[in-house]
Formats: sequence, C-alpha cells, structure tokens
Amino acid sequence: MLIDILHIPEEGKEISYQEDPANIHLSPDIEFKGVIDVQAFLYKTAKTIIARGRINATPSFQCGRCSKNFFLPLAIDFDQIFVPKNPPRPAYHKKQEETRANRSSLKKKAEVSDFSQEKEELDNPDENYYEGSSIVLDEMIREQVLLEFPMRPLCSPTCKGLCPRCGIDWNVSDCSCLKDEDTPGSMEKIFKKILKEK
Repeated sequence: MLIDILHIPEEGKEISYQEDPANIHLSPDIEFKGVIDVQAFLYKTAKTIIARGRINATPSFQCGRCSKNFFLPLAIDFDQIFVPKNPPRPAYHKKQEETRANRSSLKKKAEVSDFSQEKEELDNPDENYYEGSSIVLDEMIREQVLLEFPMRPLCSPTCKGLCPRCGIDWNVSDCSCLKDEDTPGSMEKIFKKILKEK
C-alpha cells in the first residue's frame, strides 16, 4: 500500500484496506485464509509519520505435536513511525562536500554514514524509513505478521500429539504402545528387539 504523505491532513487520516498476502512477500510455503485486513490511523509531525492500527490475518501452521495443518487467526496491534531515510541537509554542508578534492575521504565518509544508518535501524526496531513523499506499508505489515508467528504452533492447547512408536494421532484414537511398555519386562523386550535389528 502506497500512501502519499502530502495528502495526510493535520488532523490525521484513517485508512482501511485489504492486502493480498502475496504482495507482502512472505514465504510461498505459508498459506493464508483469505486476505490481510489492515486498519490504521496516520498523522504526521514535521516529516515524521506515525501509524497506529491493527492487522488481521489468518495464516496456516503445522502443529508442533500432531503435525496437522491448521489456520490460526492473528489480531496484531501496531504502533510504528516512519522517518525520511535520507533527510535533506543544509545547503552549505552540501557545498563543502562538493568542493572537497580528496575522493577517498568522501568514500570513507559514505561508509561511516552507511554504518551509522544501519546501526540506527537496529537500535530503533519500531522505526521505518521512507524516501520521497510516499510511505509503503508492505514491509512493516510483513514484519508485524512474522513477529506474531508462534515459536511452536499448536492446533489446540490440549493437543495430545502423536505416538512416538506407531505414529498414531492420539487426538483421533488410542494405541497400546505405551501400555505395553508399562508391563513387566516390556522394556527388556524392546531393548532386545533393537539389538536384533542392529
């Protein structure tokens, strides 16, 4: 979504739109149910744009216990700022740099500037950058959605998982594997079986 900051009035601007998940460049392996809904309120102070709102998305995950694929609705609140990537510099600074004869010093300064820019981006994780007179929300939305992904997704908090021996889904039916292991001498039988297979 491309937004012209010149069209944001002093009182701010409310936006609401739907985004195709393919447009925010997530992994093609991630399936979504429907589109991504974005609601935000934008306002600006000088050249800084503040965006606050909510993202609703329903990506698909593989359960960390039973390996079943399932959709998980996500409601993500965000509070982000956008600042110019290369803010305009005073004219006299520009003139001084143009009159310098030592090209190597200019190159060195550019390298230091790039490093400072990268460091600033790392130090301000909620700070986004824009160029010209437009901001693009796609990258911010992508990051917010990815940050909301669970480390170990579960189809249900009560998911029983799979039997480590026969692989049956305990959410569907039971097996006797663990019961057999609990009987006297069962572990000895399993150990002997493993030795024979070797």
